Amino acid sequence: MLMELALQFAECIDRSSFDEVGALIAEDCAYQYSEGSYQGRSAIVSIYRNNTLQTRRMFDEVKYSSDVEEMSDGMFKINFLDQYRKGHKWHDYRFFEIITIKDNLIVDIQNKQIPGEDVALRSFFTVQRNRANL
Repeated sequence: MLMELALQFAECIDRSSFDEVGALIAEDCAYQYSEGSYQGRSAIVSIYRNNTLQTRRMFDEVKYSSDVEEMSDGMFKINFLDQYRKGHKWHDYRFFEIITIKDNLIVDIQNKQIPGEDVALRSFFTVQRNRANL
């Protein structure tokens, strides 16, 4: 049952179905990532929505996919693969989130960056944008 909820959450993120994402998150859910911490369903859904909108403005095409691993005690690791196209080139960007589920709702989300992924993505975008401007 908990694995199904984790899979549903990952699938909704991949499809950018943010209203459905919100329905799976507890009202007082906590979200932590490298830039800070947020509290509450609406703030978290806004983070996902704004990140997706910003990414779609920056790149010519975006594809999202994920897989879910069960950890323990209602915790799941979601491995995300975002694929970005700028011009004719593609770049794969990976990160993961650890979610905690209690009472059939997600109560905690920890966004974890993989070392070097952010730098590689920024470099890819910069190089491809510069090539397009030549």
